Amino acid sequence: MKVRLQTVNRKRWKQRQALSARLLQPLLPLCSRELDALLSQILTAYFPEQTVAPPIYFGRTATLAYIEDVASGRCAIWMHYALNDPATPDYVFAHVLKHELLHTRIRPREENGVWLDHPREFWEEERRISEDDRGRACKW
Repeated sequence: MKVRLQTVNRKRWKQRQALSARLLQPLLPLCSRELDALLSQILTAYFPEQTVAPPIYFGRTATLAYIEDVASGRCAIWMHYALNDPATPDYVFAHVLKHELLHTRIRPREENGVWLDHPREFWEEERRISEDDRGRACKW
């Protein structure tokens, strides 16, 4: 079962990489927020182990956001182009960035034969570091 799960995960990753070349053409940031400054604040406060800030891109992502190449240490954060809007509040960006950066600390794993991208402690830590932003971001 473990081999099958790893094969399925690898296959899904290969499909995402194939789509990336076609769909993930970076867009110029249109949002009026200074995302690099926000990212720097989040890294300092919650992820001091991150010595290099990952680049942030907007594109046609399959999800609202995701972080790629975590294992390599040279990760990048991709956000759906729908967030690339001057009306997107800072707290939405803050929550999304915290969520994606948390993947660098708590990696996906297999539990009881099930592959979990977000293990239980991932959600517990997200609630701890993003409590103020999470509720407002989800409502927005």
